[in-house]
Amino acid sequence: MQLAPDRSIVCPFVIGRTEFLEPFERVVDIVCSGEGRVITIAGEAGIGKSRLVAELRACARAVTPEASLRVLEGHCFEPDESLPYAPMLDFLRTLLDGIPHDDAVALLGPEAGAIARLLPELKLDGAEAPWSEAEPEQERRRLFRALVQLITRLSREQPLLLVIEDVHWSDETSLECLLHLIRAIASERVLVLLTYRSDEVRPPLAHFLAALDRGRMAIEWPLRRLSVAEVSEMITAIFDLTSPPHPEFVRPLHELTEGNPFFIEEVLKSLIAAGDIFYANGVWDRKPIGEIVIPRSVQDAVHQRSSRLSGEARRILTYAAVAGRRFDFALLERVSGVPERELLGLVREMISDQMVIEESTDRFAFRHALTQQSLYADLLGRERRLLHQEIADAIEAMYGEADARLGELAYHYFEAGEWECAFEYASRAAERAQKLYAPAEAVAGFTRAIRAAAEQGHDAPAWIYRARGSSYESLGSFELARDDFERALALARDAGDNAAEWESLIRLGFLWATRDYERTGDFFRRALDLARASGDASLLARSLNRLGNWLVNTGRAAEGRAEHHAALEIFEANGDETGIAETFDLLGMANGMAGDVRASIEDSRQAIERLRALGDDLGLASSLTTRAVYSSMLMGDTTLSPLRPVEETIREGEEAMVVAKRSGSLAALSFAEWVLGVTMGSAGRFGSGVAHLREGLRIAEEIDHQQWLAGSLTSLGQVYWIMLDGEQAVEQLERALPIARAVKSAWWLNNISSYLT
Repeated sequence: MQLAPDRSIVCPFVIGRTEFLEPFERVVDIVCSGEGRVITIAGEAGIGKSRLVAELRACARAVTPEASLRVLEGHCFEPDESLPYAPMLDFLRTLLDGIPHDDAVALLGPEAGAIARLLPELKLDGAEAPWSEAEPEQERRRLFRALVQLITRLSREQPLLLVIEDVHWSDETSLECLLHLIRAIASERVLVLLTYRSDEVRPPLAHFLAALDRGRMAIEWPLRRLSVAEVSEMITAIFDLTSPPHPEFVRPLHELTEGNPFFIEEVLKSLIAAGDIFYANGVWDRKPIGEIVIPRSVQDAVHQRSSRLSGEARRILTYAAVAGRRFDFALLERVSGVPERELLGLVREMISDQMVIEESTDRFAFRHALTQQSLYADLLGRERRLLHQEIADAIEAMYGEADARLGELAYHYFEAGEWECAFEYASRAAERAQKLYAPAEAVAGFTRAIRAAAEQGHDAPAWIYRARGSSYESLGSFELARDDFERALALARDAGDNAAEWESLIRLGFLWATRDYERTGDFFRRALDLARASGDASLLARSLNRLGNWLVNTGRAAEGRAEHHAALEIFEANGDETGIAETFDLLGMANGMAGDVRASIEDSRQAIERLRALGDDLGLASSLTTRAVYSSMLMGDTTLSPLRPVEETIREGEEAMVVAKRSGSLAALSFAEWVLGVTMGSAGRFGSGVAHLREGLRIAEEIDHQQWLAGSLTSLGQVYWIMLDGEQAVEQLERALPIARAVKSAWWLNNISSYLT
């Protein structure tokens, strides 16, 4: 389903600026009581200054029925830098718009004669002489005084809001007039609201702002860029969604636009016009961000800026755009061939023109990702390939194969069409990202490696598909993970690689545990048969663990624990610390589910010690979560555990949440939030408990983790039951029951049924 190309892409309300509304109402109250105020709203182009002003203007017109402000508006435009009094002309015409001539003269009162000099359309009988050439300063002061007297007189009739937008384009005379006005309104019912671009402060405006600061005459409200959560809220509002969009839709858009509202709307508009936003599998999705055509409005803004640079600076800027959002000075020096001192001058020119910023002594960055992409989009395809080749060769020569440069080398060799190098570096960069718990970056790297292999006429090896599938699983992308695991399984079978086939079966079993326990058991049994046939003790022990966990979850706890103990014997005999740690983690869960709390806590303790030593965040999050829940209130009982104090278990639950976030696994984070909610809620801390449970539920819904959905809803029901809110308890448990039936988990079915009964 495609979105209509003519759909309005404007957020229907202001996002991320609500913190200004209450202070503004307080300022309006002060102004209405007879004290003048000035507010300056600063921010980069597109950050939402005008949208906030519109909201404040509406607020000013109807704060209360008794105290609404009369609004006068003036705007400055780029040509106005050489046009004296441009914003004053604008707000005067706003004031007089639609008023008959005689009424306009009456409204201007005694100041009409002086103001008529600014408004030639205002014809006065016996008008004063034209501007005097002999005393220009005196005439200017007279006009300043007339404007101040007009504003003052109007404010005494009704409190006044004077809005002047984009004063960065104002001329020096207008700024001086504004300063004169601001100094005169301290005891008048006037609120002056000024906006300006913080990245375009030229000397006249800098002098004006410094004067305001010295006199402490203004409150400054700097507008920040929107957060990822606020971008999600903005997209939800624009498309009128019933639930937030998937993070994988939002994060790249936030990264590209850096939370600039104008850029967000323009990119979304571009996506819709090209049909690149679409509805599939029940969610809105988009093409990869790298395939987005930069909107013309953004390109025009970038071209206008870059055209002011010297020819040599534009050449250096092109190298920088190909290098990426961030670039090293040393790399620019090498590829451009420009000596250091001369290059410093050119980079300074780019900084002065607000194209780039200095991040450190040796590193610079484009102020906006879209600036870099617009410059890059202007290059011919062949130009890009040659420049990427130059940059890749330079990085390799300068830094060798340092881990920190693997991603850059993979990207530049890929874009240069050097497929063998691209495959090698992309694979290594993706593996490194996985070790650093960065699943999104790992997916990007493995995808690049798969495409590089295809360009060479062959498929990527099974391990790359399996590794990418694991990263997709961490991100909650079930279908993509399943496709990769199934592809890896087929490749392993074709190659006769039993170990790779076994690993793919295990991964598929893990994946299906989120949806369907019957299918999980099928994959784990097939993996166990393969391990036994291979004679590999390590594969056998790992298979026993997986099958044991499945047996516990399907209501056969005694059989499951027996498989875990058999696995533990093998790992201990082989001195396999990773295997031992994994087994104690699973035994902690198995004994807890079987009701042996003391054994569960001890097994989890042993797992935690080993997993800390191994640096395994994913396993550590699991063991911390398990020990927290089984040593607290036993998932719903109101009797405190005699084994550990409640504060200790809550701290452990909080640590589990931190570790889960660090691991990058949304499933682990959902589990940790859910368990912390159980721990707090069943200890009587209902507000915090329910909040954490609902956050765990939200994440489970986001990644469609059916088992965690059943668990979160069940635990919500249990906590509401403890709170004696039977209606809410039943509602949550009845939502959980069909999910547990679909997953075919005996553990959850038994728990839900008993609480419902």
